[in-house]
Amino acid sequence: MAPGVYEPIFFGCAMRIPSRPAMFTSLVSGQAAGLSMLAMAMCLAVLRGKNVLYPLQVFTALVVGEPALHQVSMSSVLPGLLAHQLGPSVLWSKVFGLVVGLSPRRFRRSQAVLLGALVGVLALLIDGSVLMPGIQRQLNGHNLWAENVPRWVSWMTHLTYGVALGWFYWRWQPPPSQDRPDAPRTRRGPGARA
Repeated sequence: MAPGVYEPIFFGCAMRIPSRPAMFTSLVSGQAAGLSMLAMAMCLAVLRGKNVLYPLQVFTALVVGEPALHQVSMSSVLPGLLAHQLGPSVLWSKVFGLVVGLSPRRFRRSQAVLLGALVGVLALLIDGSVLMPGIQRQLNGHNLWAENVPRWVSWMTHLTYGVALGWFYWRWQPPPSQDRPDAPRTRRGPGARA
């Protein structure tokens, strides 16, 4: 059965399956958005008088502890980069992908960017306000994130992630699948608008 169509599951209920191309595109977009978020965090760190790699040191400290904040080395930045790109960037791009993957139509730029911004805010609220404080108290005895990342920086970086996620998805989104019965038919040939 083609992706994105209704497929029966148990007890006669139907479930729509997200489009694989949309899920893949959102995953790639999430990686680009994670790097955009990191670039914003680095710029804000420099403006705050910190070193350019400080955001990666903070992310590494969340995983391995406070000593990562006291020295700049490969071991104090690489784990943070990997944890960020393979953790939250992947997770939240999949949340975004579930929404766009269920749509039979292409997203306009404004729709994709707005949805991305909402995902960025949701990531901040869930990760930064609900999960991170408890996890950090268990791992480090105190909340390293709240102590090292001002709230306004969290908002700016998460909004950057969300807007970039939506923009990259809009830019790279797959065309609507022509094998899906609910996909709108597009006109091909001379005179067709791109």
